[in-house]
Amino acid sequence: MESNNKLKNVILAVLVVGLVGMTIAYAGLTQQLLITNNQVTVSSIWKVRFNETVTATPYGTASVETPATTSNDRATISGLRATLKKPGDYVEVAFTVQNEGNIAAKGQATTISTPSLTCTNGSGSNVSTSDLNEFCGKLVATVTHADGAPFSSSDTLAAATSTSPLTVNANGGSIAGKIKIEYPSTLGNSDITAINGQNVTVTLNDVYLYFEQN
Repeated sequence: MESNNKLKNVILAVLVVGLVGMTIAYAGLTQQLLITNNQVTVSSIWKVRFNETVTATPYGTASVETPATTSNDRATISGLRATLKKPGDYVEVAFTVQNEGNIAAKGQATTISTPSLTCTNGSGSNVSTSDLNEFCGKLVATVTHADGAPFSSSDTLAAATSTSPLTVNANGGSIAGKIKIEYPSTLGNSDITAINGQNVTVTLNDVYLYFEQN
């Protein structure tokens, strides 16, 4: 009899633990989903991302060794490796920001982070670190709309619309933009004597998105 009671107590404890677990799981689920009339519909989804298509185009005598790509679930752009050989050379990275969630978005004071660069020796080059840093400091990196207008807090992205349970299509608002990395034409070769004739690689560091709910 005593053993039966112990078995019943064990079974009861397992059932209680299972019920608590199911309650917690259901609570977490209903924070993301709206369940009505036996149908599951999308609740609030925040997802402003770079489109996965990013292109890099060199101008003048510039060249692109490694194209830019998206990373961190398309929240950043990075990875571009290029060579800028003469004053007036530049590379443009074209991208699109899109709203894939069903919450309208707007920009902030800094909507997309200012690009930063790192300069390193390429094949056969032996430029000192100080000269590489000086060269990098004289390059100009900017991020703007595709037409050259600056990103700002007035930028808005309409919410995407949901067409099936648990998904939001990537058809909300979008903004085309570009990152320009330039060896200014105002710089003469004498301004960076140590770089002349050297194969220096310019790398684009992570560029981040800063949007908020509208």
